[in-house]
Amino acid sequence: MLVSTKDYIGGVEYQDGTIESTYHAEGRVFFFTNDAQVFTHRHEYAIKDHLGNIRLWVSDLDNDGILETPSEILQEKHFYPFGMEMEGPWMQGGANNPYQYNGKELVSDFGLNLMDYGARWYDAAVGRWWSVDLMAEKYSVTNPFAYVTNNPMKFIDPNGMELTISFKGFNKAEKEQAIKTVKSWLQRGLGDAYSVGISKKGKVTVSQNDNYKGEVSEGSSQLYGMLQEAQNNGDTKFTMSAETDEVNVDNDEAATMDYGDLQKIENMQNNTDEPNVITPQGKIAKMIYEQYGIQTQGKSHDEVHNEGVDLEDLVNGSKRGDESEFDMVTLPGPEYYIRAQWKINGKDIVINQEMRLTKDGKAHITQFRQFYDSNVKRKE
Repeated sequence: MLVSTKDYIGGVEYQDGTIESTYHAEGRVFFFTNDAQVFTHRHEYAIKDHLGNIRLWVSDLDNDGILETPSEILQEKHFYPFGMEMEGPWMQGGANNPYQYNGKELVSDFGLNLMDYGARWYDAAVGRWWSVDLMAEKYSVTNPFAYVTNNPMKFIDPNGMELTISFKGFNKAEKEQAIKTVKSWLQRGLGDAYSVGISKKGKVTVSQNDNYKGEVSEGSSQLYGMLQEAQNNGDTKFTMSAETDEVNVDNDEAATMDYGDLQKIENMQNNTDEPNVITPQGKIAKMIYEQYGIQTQGKSHDEVHNEGVDLEDLVNGSKRGDESEFDMVTLPGPEYYIRAQWKINGKDIVINQEMRLTKDGKAHITQFRQFYDSNVKRKE
């Protein structure tokens, strides 16, 4: 039996003591001995789909700045939803990179063909983990061996123990700015007592600032506790999408938030002397709370919604009115708005969520306005 040893040190991999690959966000540097028996290297780049599946490994082998097909396609792979590889007339340049489905390493030792997700081993042949989820007691209604609650077309499992935001519909520069903006919103909600980070891949981490000696609001404390629990227990994820031209700022059941609408909340026209009663950080806190309950604890949307609203109010420092106090007002033409009542610092506040119907019949949020309740004219 041929025995070899593979060592992993961060993003660097060694085969039998010799460096083999150095991985980075766009692919890897691969080291090898060429036909002339010279130890050299080449740059390989990964082309991924929305789930992180690596469909192509490519390399500019002749260094002419042009990617030629099929000669410079090192490896092409396509997958069934749960990760089994499809057979087909794919381009193959002789490479056999093990990082494929979800960008995870396929380990073929002993012919088992398992994928290494960090916390557990995954078997694409049956669409199940080989061990029980470490947080199985958190969501007893879900099979502890099931992969991403049996919905691999929508979800991934980065390593089984993460809170992740997927930024969708942005170019590279827009995504970098969106990550910075969302991070700043969450940091505002946490205050100075805690710190938050969001990686390029959307992984959210929080920590406590031990040197902080000031007061901590209940909203900050509750938000920190929620984020910490979500990042350490199970795998919670949702999508931050570029503006989608829909009525709702967030779609809880689809685990999606509208970044454009969150910016409209941030830039809301406030005609009062009070702070904004709705904030981006409050909306994000509500989304994370609900998705943690649904995805990790196996609860229904109805079971987590009201508590998610309570957390949003705590983060905002305001209190929304009853649903009976919501009112829809139609204006001449395609414009209309939804009016909702809130309370902050003992003052009654009204929020107008103004919208316009597009030619295809979809509703597009144009802006938010905040008024004192006494300054709002009621419709007859």
